[in-house]
Amino acid sequence: MKKSVLSFLLIFTSLMTTSYKRQDSYYNLEKALNQTGLNLYCKNFITWGKLNECLTAEGDIKSLGEDIANHMGLNNYLSESSHTKDYNKFLIKSSTAMGDINITVKNLLNQSHGEDETIVIIEVMQSGDNLNGDADAWKNTTMENALESLKVHGIDTTTSYCIVAYYDGHVKEGKREDTITKILKNLNARHIRDIDVDNLRSSLGYSNILPMDKKILNEKININVAYRYSKYENKSLFYIGTPVINLEY
Repeated sequence: MKKSVLSFLLIFTSLMTTSYKRQDSYYNLEKALNQTGLNLYCKNFITWGKLNECLTAEGDIKSLGEDIANHMGLNNYLSESSHTKDYNKFLIKSSTAMGDINITVKNLLNQSHGEDETIVIIEVMQSGDNLNGDADAWKNTTMENALESLKVHGIDTTTSYCIVAYYDGHVKEGKREDTITKILKNLNARHIRDIDVDNLRSSLGYSNILPMDKKILNEKININVAYRYSKYENKSLFYIGTPVINLEY
């Protein structure tokens, strides 16, 4: 009896710790942003995982996508199927008070190398009026529902968080560098390397207060800060992602 209780407590503690770590990642990014004077532009959460290492029947792909949508409580959504020589895909799109949610179930076809697989991706994006919604509900409910909906299907997930913020106008190089430095400092992050292409700057670092990480060029990375200027919007955009940014910029 004591052994059963102890096992339950260990499992419960592990689950709670994992949940808190995921939430802490997001809270730490948000805190780092709030200390810079930047204006919030959008928030992004994406989680994905491999269902299997074979092709899944088209009807099963559709059923899985719909089951995940139901598990997340999405009542109104649009769906579509698409096919190419490289993949079969079923996509669900839903606009909610918590943001725009996309669920993708995709067969990746690679018959020449025998590496066919089925993957599932859930992405949640908050922007515009949705940014004024309940932030805690977005983090604690929407994110956790997405992760749980994959877990019930036995899918191990990889997750990333990204916040985009901005200054109006085209900031000078000094302010850009100061902002990136300040963000890394707010996260207690060690700066590792920079990548510059045209008007894009991407800085990689490692922070001991962010639980997730990945290896890039043999370095452990768990914070990615990037900058670009949008001429169309006349905004200087800063992307803060952990472990890396999974948005196009």
